[in-house]
Amino acid sequence: MESIVDIPGVDPTRIMTNDVFSVYRLFGVEAARNVIIHELAKTLDEQRIGVNRRHLALIADAMTARGNIKGVGRHGLSGEKGSVLARAAYEETVKHLVHAAVYGEIDHMNGVTENVLIGKQVPVGTGTVHLAIKKEDLSKVRQKENSLLNCFILYNLNKYTRTRF
Repeated sequence: MESIVDIPGVDPTRIMTNDVFSVYRLFGVEAARNVIIHELAKTLDEQRIGVNRRHLALIADAMTARGNIKGVGRHGLSGEKGSVLARAAYEETVKHLVHAAVYGEIDHMNGVTENVLIGKQVPVGTGTVHLAIKKEDLSKVRQKENSLLNCFILYNLNKYTRTRF
């Protein structure tokens, strides 16, 4: 593509290629991101698989987030995960688990993949909320609950005895 751009009479704004790295070298990471989205969309459209373009943009954003192009496989994004279980879940399971055991790695279970893998609640949305209450406040709440419960029992008892007789 580099040689085509220099030809007199060729409009560089109208040429197209699917070589992501060539576009990256010539036009930068944003242009490469757009090529990734275009190629993903074209591939999925040819297979008649309907995927919202925002999902493709999310993949392209992850691949180009650090200013260069990373693959999605074990040598790219998946291989960079900090979680032992997340790396092991993708490819080369034994290699990652043995390496983690030898070097004493600890998995803090902060991501989606590792929590899904072991059946824990994923730490997103309502899964991230942890409530804490002071002991003094807890005793006040229990006193109010008991008071309300007693009022409810007395009310229903009075209501029941009035209607019964």
